[in-house]
Amino acid sequence: MIISILHVTEIAGNILFLIFLFLNIKNHGLKVTKKIVKVT
Repeated sequence: MIISILHVTEIAGNILFLIFLFLNIKNHGLKVTKKIVKVT
């Protein structure tokens, strides 16, 4: 049970992160992508 719960929360977190990135890129375009590149 614990492993499956952690796995689900991890997947949910990744999905939310991807949505967050998608919305930022959609709204701000190249500025956000440049910031992401600098961070990574």
